[in-house]
Amino acid sequence: MLPTSAASIIDFGARPDKNCTSAIQQAIDRAGEAQGVVFVPPGRYISGMLNLRDGVTLWLHPDAVVQASGDIQDFPASERHVGFQNQRHHFILAEGCRNVTITGGGTLDGNGPAFWEKQTAPDSWIKARQPRVSPMIELRNCRHLTLEHIKVINSPGWTVHPYCCDHVVLNDVTVDNHLYGPNTDGFDINGCRDVLISNCNLSCGDDGIIIKATTGARSSERIAVTNCIVRSNCIGIGLGQETASGIRQVTVSNCVVYESNRIFSIGIWEGGTVEDVIVNGLVGDTMCKPYLSRVIHLEVKQHAARDEVPLGRMHNIMISNVLARGAGRCMLGAQQGTWLDDVVMRDIRMDFNALENADELSPPDGISGSSQYFNRNLTARRKNAAVVLENLRRFSLDGLFVTWPDGHDLPYHVVWASNLHDAVINAPFARGHAGAEPFCLENSSGVLC
Repeated sequence: MLPTSAASIIDFGARPDKNCTSAIQQAIDRAGEAQGVVFVPPGRYISGMLNLRDGVTLWLHPDAVVQASGDIQDFPASERHVGFQNQRHHFILAEGCRNVTITGGGTLDGNGPAFWEKQTAPDSWIKARQPRVSPMIELRNCRHLTLEHIKVINSPGWTVHPYCCDHVVLNDVTVDNHLYGPNTDGFDINGCRDVLISNCNLSCGDDGIIIKATTGARSSERIAVTNCIVRSNCIGIGLGQETASGIRQVTVSNCVVYESNRIFSIGIWEGGTVEDVIVNGLVGDTMCKPYLSRVIHLEVKQHAARDEVPLGRMHNIMISNVLARGAGRCMLGAQQGTWLDDVVMRDIRMDFNALENADELSPPDGISGSSQYFNRNLTARRKNAAVVLENLRRFSLDGLFVTWPDGHDLPYHVVWASNLHDAVINAPFARGHAGAEPFCLENSSGVLC
């Protein structure tokens, strides 16, 4: 319920369909002095960058929209950024703040198309003009942050980016971005600790919910994602690829990921360690336009263009109760010289409605094509199998069920593995497709199928 003491932005001169940056900022500054509430009444209000203050609640009426101006001059470049190029212009910025809340049921509109080139075809990726607003909502070095009961739409780039924050709650947040917008991620959790993400619905052109630990950030720890629905042309829910500072103690449960390129993914290409991750209860499909989709993707490697980066480590991963439909494979692997250790997968059902020929679709080198696709495991990336494994130790797969589509004659294994050591694979009723053997194990030992 809106407190009676809330200060309306109208009282500071804001008017619908006008640029209200100064009025809204004055209301925020005044509320910051009293640890108070800023009320945005029904209507559409145009604004440039807004700086949140300690103790402020920004309360958006359900019929209120605060829309980013289309003029990049209204978004001064931040003096500090997070190590990514072109990440210095923001719509909402909170830096070093405590006890900040955005709520009320209303909408923050990033006005993404104002910062992009025109789309050349319905299913083509849109190019961004530089500079642009990204991340749209930048929350940096803050404590006790809450975003709940709000809509965030049309982000020009990354949408919500908590960076090195503690005690973050994202609850009942709807993100609705262009499915082919440039880098229109939903939530990028970076170097944060004690994070709760629940009951959110995201539609994104890039990663939906992604947990990072970039160079210069802290490790990301103690993060729970539950009861979310994600649509994404890239990763639905994932960790990485930037992991230099480490990621640990993460749970993902009871989520739906649809029309995605990857339902769940952990990728390491900046070194660091990812450990102690539990995923339980995912339903989804990989039926998006980009090809070479994956149901589950775990990968440790160096970036294709960065041989100087040390290899990272991934271990203690548990994934269970996954039901997926589409053309995607499960791909788990590590670059030669390291291992993917101590992975448990249980009760995985994959219903193929089509089969992608990975041998034909994979570029022959490790440079062209996606930088997130087994670039250092070139043989494995071309294997046609429901589950592809390379360089794993102490691996358990218990209860894998695979159904094949009708009308396809492409041979597919149930499991293909290379350099798999000390493993148990239980796949009831396993049968290869179109004459392929169910299991193809190369250079492996201590494997019980």
